[in-house]
Amino acid sequence: MTEEWNVSRSYHDLDFSEEDIVQLCLLRSLEIDELVDAGLLKSSSRFDDELLNTITFESAELGVLIQTGNHYPACQLDVTYDNRSLPRLTMDGLRIACRILVADGEKHNNYEAWSQREQDEMFDYHKTALEIMRTINQHLADFRSRAREAVTKAGFSSGAASDNSMKKFG
Repeated sequence: MTEEWNVSRSYHDLDFSEEDIVQLCLLRSLEIDELVDAGLLKSSSRFDDELLNTITFESAELGVLIQTGNHYPACQLDVTYDNRSLPRLTMDGLRIACRILVADGEKHNNYEAWSQREQDEMFDYHKTALEIMRTINQHLADFRSRAREAVTKAGFSSGAASDNSMKKFG
């Protein structure tokens, strides 16, 4: 079941200069570097231009599309979920955790803060994409651990609930 949860507003009316777009691209690139350094993206994808606009997570249980676009982090991102096999309550917990991250990030990642960065001498933004990817990774690890425990308690081989299906994305 695919669910899209968009918090972004219509940003096409906002005024971003070419210099703004370049600076925002640099911030997104730094966040991509952190995703690679954290092991959440393949190192070979570090210079993939598509990552500047879209980060994709794929596993056997779940697909997630994080759309950052040209204006992130001055504007918040969008997240789309494709639940392939997670139990509803597990998926609900993941969605709620990601919604909280996006809502918290929007307090800092907004056009008003971006447009005042020169007066404030900095732009204190949140790396929402990085935090979402960490959250997804942790939720899946927890789910898989619980699944292994359930299989072991039932007397089956623990190989049935393997972590081999988790893929790095990018």
